[in-house]
Amino acid sequence: MAPLTVQAKSSGIKIIVNPGRKYWEQMERWYSETERWNMRPDEISVWASTYEKYWMFAGVDQETNEFVCSLSLGMQTTSDGEPLYSIGLFYCVPQKRGLGYGKPLFDAAMAHIGQSNATLYSAKEMSAWYASKHGFNKLLSFWTCWAEVQPLNLVLPEVSKQYDIKTTEEVDWDEIHDYDSTICCVEREDYLEESLTWEATVSRVAVDSNGDVVGFGSLRFVSQNEIYACPLYADNSTIARDLLISMLSTVTDLSSYSAFSLLFPEHNKSVLSIISELSKGRYKHYPIYRNQYLKKVLPVPWDKVYANDDVNHSIV
Repeated sequence: MAPLTVQAKSSGIKIIVNPGRKYWEQMERWYSETERWNMRPDEISVWASTYEKYWMFAGVDQETNEFVCSLSLGMQTTSDGEPLYSIGLFYCVPQKRGLGYGKPLFDAAMAHIGQSNATLYSAKEMSAWYASKHGFNKLLSFWTCWAEVQPLNLVLPEVSKQYDIKTTEEVDWDEIHDYDSTICCVEREDYLEESLTWEATVSRVAVDSNGDVVGFGSLRFVSQNEIYACPLYADNSTIARDLLISMLSTVTDLSSYSAFSLLFPEHNKSVLSIISELSKGRYKHYPIYRNQYLKKVLPVPWDKVYANDDVNHSIV
């Protein structure tokens, strides 16, 4: 990888490609405390070890060695054999924003992307900027929304018992991958296996009476003592409900957590019905991200998506 040239406005900053744990810990802390981008322990290793290509760019103050800004870039192959790049964790510490520190990072990412397709999830206030300044103007017609419940307000009813809810150890991975291929057109078998079994994760798979996989999901126990449901895919809302109840039922002392949250496509109107039932209507939700592409939007059956996977690099 060619060395990065830092613009004059960003003097005093050195760019480190794929920084070590020392800087990653600083980055995690900034993400969590200022943006509530909460993660599992060493989350970066999931992407770094399973993506075909992965870079983490970190801008560090040359004098203090303190973290200043970041951008991550991943590459996977679609089912059509085309490369798809994804940009995530584009961030600058609040006191350094607006000074151009992030520009060399984004320029480096765009140089790697070249003429290929790329995607990102933009924060609501950044959507127009990504579209006009960098060409990410192929947008989904709906927002990705955030839903949140205080765990004290969660009431877990019985599951429907129409489906068997199993652990990933009880189901053949090929069957899980076959189901995932109906949701996501990116080849991500290695990533999926690593993510669903990563530290601080509970995953479950729904199987119908014929023994076919009809959905799967996971809970992530992340920083700030929060729980995220991501992802949650299912053929219908009953399956999604059963998976969510089954996973939450495994959590010891659920009420001790500070929040339970998920990201979901505004398009899927069934999600809030499930959340409303489990919280007795005591939840909040709002639009937060927009999925944007550089060349073309990739197809996703959004009616089967009840919670997105992480919006740093996953398309769904």
